[in-house]
Amino acid sequence: MKRAPTMKKPPENHAKSQELRKRAENRLRGNPPDDSELRPENFPDVLQELRVYQVELEIQNEELRRTREELEESRDLYFDLYDLAPVGYLNLDEHGIIRRANLTAAAMLGKPRHELVKRGLSRFIDKEHHSRFAAFRKRALEEGSDQHCELAMIRADAEPFHALLTVIPDNDAGGRLQGLRAVIVDITERKNSEAALAESEEKFRLAFENASVGACLVSLDGHLLKANQRLCNFFGCSEQELIGRSVDQFSHRDDAELSPEFIRRSLTGEVSDAFFEKRYFHKQGHIIYGQVSSSLVRDPQGNPLYFISHVQDITGRKLVEQRQALNAQVMKYLNEASGVDALVRDILLAVKKETGLEAVGIRLKDGEDYPYYTTNGFSDDFVESERYLCSRDDSGELIRDDQGKVCLECMCGNVIRGRTDSQLPFFTAGGSFWTNCTTDLLASTSEVDLQVRTRNRCNTEGYESVALIPLRSKGEIIGLLQLNDSHKNRFTLDQVEFFEGLGYSIGVAIDRWLAEREKSRLAEQLRQSQKMEAVGTLAGGIAHDFNNILAAMMGYTELALDDLEGTGPVVEKLCQVLIAGNRAVELVRQILHFSRIGEQEDRPLDLPPLIRESLKLLRASLPATIEIQTDLPKGKCQVQADPVHIHQIVMNLCTNAAQAMAEAGGVLAIELSTIHMDEDTVKTFATLKAGKYHRLTVSDNGIGMTKGVVDRVFEPFFTTKETGKGTGMGMAVVHGIVREHGGDISIYSEPGQGTTVNVYLPVLETELVTDETEIHLPVVGGTERILLVDDEKALAEIGLRALKYLGYAVTAFTSSREALERFRAGPDDFDLVITDYTMPEMTGAKLSQKILALRPDTPIIICTGFSQQLDDEKAKALGIRKLLMKPLSRGTLARAVREALDGKD
Repeated sequence: MKRAPTMKKPPENHAKSQELRKRAENRLRGNPPDDSELRPENFPDVLQELRVYQVELEIQNEELRRTREELEESRDLYFDLYDLAPVGYLNLDEHGIIRRANLTAAAMLGKPRHELVKRGLSRFIDKEHHSRFAAFRKRALEEGSDQHCELAMIRADAEPFHALLTVIPDNDAGGRLQGLRAVIVDITERKNSEAALAESEEKFRLAFENASVGACLVSLDGHLLKANQRLCNFFGCSEQELIGRSVDQFSHRDDAELSPEFIRRSLTGEVSDAFFEKRYFHKQGHIIYGQVSSSLVRDPQGNPLYFISHVQDITGRKLVEQRQALNAQVMKYLNEASGVDALVRDILLAVKKETGLEAVGIRLKDGEDYPYYTTNGFSDDFVESERYLCSRDDSGELIRDDQGKVCLECMCGNVIRGRTDSQLPFFTAGGSFWTNCTTDLLASTSEVDLQVRTRNRCNTEGYESVALIPLRSKGEIIGLLQLNDSHKNRFTLDQVEFFEGLGYSIGVAIDRWLAEREKSRLAEQLRQSQKMEAVGTLAGGIAHDFNNILAAMMGYTELALDDLEGTGPVVEKLCQVLIAGNRAVELVRQILHFSRIGEQEDRPLDLPPLIRESLKLLRASLPATIEIQTDLPKGKCQVQADPVHIHQIVMNLCTNAAQAMAEAGGVLAIELSTIHMDEDTVKTFATLKAGKYHRLTVSDNGIGMTKGVVDRVFEPFFTTKETGKGTGMGMAVVHGIVREHGGDISIYSEPGQGTTVNVYLPVLETELVTDETEIHLPVVGGTERILLVDDEKALAEIGLRALKYLGYAVTAFTSSREALERFRAGPDDFDLVITDYTMPEMTGAKLSQKILALRPDTPIIICTGFSQQLDDEKAKALGIRKLLMKPLSRGTLARAVREALDGKD
């Protein structure tokens, strides 16, 4: 480019120069100045003026030369820009005839520039776009605004290309439209790229839409951007329902983190793709399984764009695998379980894990009811409220049908009783109940159709999908498998039928284990019975020997009292010895009762002495940290009961209370009172009737119990104690004893607040006849002849002296054989025979038989300290008049002798 010339600087007195220049111009135009100004003295000024004018002319010439050079330079630059521009420039008239073109346009159209002039541009446009070009040109002329149009064009050598044509109205100086200025851009490469891209996108679309698996595009924040039909079918939704939703929205709760975790790790660069299996929920609510492969897509610069994921439906395969795995697990547990508790627990855990169901449970027969044996996933409140199925009336009594069977509530009871109809859609041919929407079922089906009085607790808890599968063994229903989930459509008929087959295997196994447990329980009972029998035999032997010792002690004491006639300190002391001896006798009897040896029968009893005696036995086994407090009335509190049963009640209740305070110690309180219970009060009990009751209260301030434990405390074998520290039978036995005696039990307990147990026993109104301790009272004797036999020399001597004291003629032997020989020698020499039962050579029973064989009318009294083989009935059957338990007081012996001699029973 040429450099502009440097201009000369005008003179400083520019205004004066301007004036001189004007004068000079006037002279040149023929307007000479005033002659007065041409005077010689003015010549210097005129000369200066001419010089200034000359300078001005030179400046003008320089400016003209510079302007010409700039114009030439601008023209050269314009032509360079115009001709060598990267786009084609055309000037068109209103008819589309080319009036001017740059070199780029000429090259683009394949013709020299001069050959383009006066040619119509339409000759270079594809025929299919002629009408488009005409409309485009017309619109540009009419609207007078810039217009754009893409056209398919053809070079002079017939080679096609694509162009973007932009036109601008071309107006003259007067603003009249004289044509169009056009810009042509070759967009062939772009159009080819677009075509290739469109082809690629079409292929991708076809591949995406027709993929054999579900496919989707996912945004970087985890929302669905696009989904194919396969994926829509997989979820049971339309594409509109899927787009914009989070990938987690359909995920199973246990698998919800798989996709978000992959997104996080891929965006941090840890991974670029992933392959995993995942559980989803179908729109209808059931679980579906997908095998997911997902990749992060990036642009050429490596920036993340979106994720592309493929989801293959593997639900069918997973269900087969699930059932196979569940079958294998159950079979393993059936073969390896250590007991029914572990078996049921492990089976429920396997079912819940493999199916993904929220709650599962098993009911098993317990007496006439079918309570929950074990559950997994149900709330404690649900289990407690739904545990039992037996219907009860307002008084708490069980409701029975015409056949005497207990009525079972709810649909569970229906299935257990086999009251199902396969013609109804919610029952199966195998006797199961199932529904995928309890809300709809309850709304559309009456209880008559359901064939049961429903409790609707499953529905109120939010469980929509429910399946009840009977557990069978040997053709009978022994329990129930319950499957619950809050989602709808969790079951299919095929799945329910699978669980029916599984339920049969479970039922057989549980029944076998229950039978084994019952067998073990009976064996344990037998062992306990044998143990108690052994203890009883030992106790009997001890009792026999101890009774003999007591008899000697008490007999010699009575003899001493005979020698000490009157009163005095020695007499009083000996009387106390007799009182202590009688207490020892009662203690031996209690030991025999506890050993199940003594005869047990209900008879009038006074409760306070029995309770005190039980507490004496208990005190020795309790730690010193436990204080026993009693509040027992001084008057009589009579009941009709067996003393052993009363001991069992007191001992069990007090032992449980003491164990509840074992760690920290505390107060064991026993209270006995008499109350009257009216009609309203007895309604809170299952068996009580209005009337008077003795209330035995046993309370502690130990660890207490939860409501769930209190509700189960009377169940056989239920225990909260560690293995080896309780059988779970104690409270069940107490409950049974109390009910047998027409009473009932109530328990109040809270964790950490201790426990209070109230036992109610009906009051016995008749007068209680008690055995008073006999010390040394005058009794009626006689002069008859008595044969006395006892292998204990001391007892034989005591008996001899006591009977002689009463006036009788006594012959005493310590050998049963010698006594028999003496009787045989003179059967009529004796009016009465008194013999011990347990003797080494011949028992008292055999001696009695031989004596009666010699003289059948002989009165016989047998005395024993212990006998399991002889009781009153057996003694009478042998012809024995009286059976007396050692040790004997003189009064008891005297009355028995007179009754036997006088023929009184």
